[in-house]
Amino acid sequence: MNRILVVRDCFIILFFTAIWFNPLGAQIAVDSSIIVSEKFVLFDSDQHLIRGTDSTVLSALIDTSRDMQPFEFVIEAHTDSDGSHEYNRTLSSQRNEAVRQLLIAGGVDSSRITSSFHGEEIPRENNDTEEGKQLNRRARVILKRQIKLLQMKGRTLDALTNSPIDSATLVIRSKTFRDSVFSDHEGMFSIFVPTGVVAGIDGKADGYLAHTEMFKAVPSKSKAIIEIRLNRLIPGKKIEFTKFYFVGSKAILLPRSKPELGNLLDIARTNPSVCFEIIGHVNFPNRPPVSRNTFEYNLSVARAQVIFDYLRHNDVDSSRMFFTARGNWEMVHPNATNEKEMQINRRVEIEIKDCEEVAQSENATLNDKEYDFFDGN
Repeated sequence: MNRILVVRDCFIILFFTAIWFNPLGAQIAVDSSIIVSEKFVLFDSDQHLIRGTDSTVLSALIDTSRDMQPFEFVIEAHTDSDGSHEYNRTLSSQRNEAVRQLLIAGGVDSSRITSSFHGEEIPRENNDTEEGKQLNRRARVILKRQIKLLQMKGRTLDALTNSPIDSATLVIRSKTFRDSVFSDHEGMFSIFVPTGVVAGIDGKADGYLAHTEMFKAVPSKSKAIIEIRLNRLIPGKKIEFTKFYFVGSKAILLPRSKPELGNLLDIARTNPSVCFEIIGHVNFPNRPPVSRNTFEYNLSVARAQVIFDYLRHNDVDSSRMFFTARGNWEMVHPNATNEKEMQINRRVEIEIKDCEEVAQSENATLNDKEYDFFDGN
């Protein structure tokens, strides 16, 4: 059984080699390995000598292996289609041995090297061109680090009713890996993670607000059930987004708003059956509520419209949503005195709505003739 994880700066395949069990039969630990790096050594036609540039590449790979324990090298040698099948098997064996001897000469113990040769049987490219033949005259050299994985179990639950959530998506991530699983009809899921890592589990399900739980993969916690409790998106529920950053007195989003935009888009895409209202707010503290013909109110309309347009342009059905504004009517900090409080005031809210209500609602009217909120000048 193989597990495939995407790891920062490289593609990693986990190879399960041994599974350990506790006395009760519960699976708790797995010996495995990950591909840390792979290189291709290319050969001249009918040759098995390693070129100088490739020797340098392999020397660097050997240096990398010295910083990790335990490790393993895997060699896979090949040829192009020129020559007989028997001859190419022999030539690929010679190429395999040439790489193997270079690794041993560099200080790698032979017990840490696994090798194979395949002749012309597994081409990387078409042999109809010289370029393709060159890429097929190769040895693939893989450096793997051995690791131990822990099996962690969890359950997705409705935060209000404690009912299991079926088919929830669980994304497991840390600084070094990423994987995903689905919950079963009882809300249960099982994951394998490297021992000792601190990871987050992002739980998502249609009709629910995403939630993240952090955990550390240590043996003492491998028997515990990680609970992912998700809050249902019911009409009337509000979600605040306070990290939309705009150009001063404009409805132009700054680049640092991108992560928050991604969070909002993820909620909209994860919950295709949910309808909502986009509500714009501005910071205008220590003053009475503004009227609808003021600059401040229209700015809150324009900023809500920008978020609406962003979602629509990213294929969120416009019939699921509409935008309104509150000016400074509902500031979290009506007497704000510092930038942190002011930033919280200038926010965008998403309020979950009944879809029939959304169908009968209209977007707020923007008076942009007097106030040019979308001009960057």
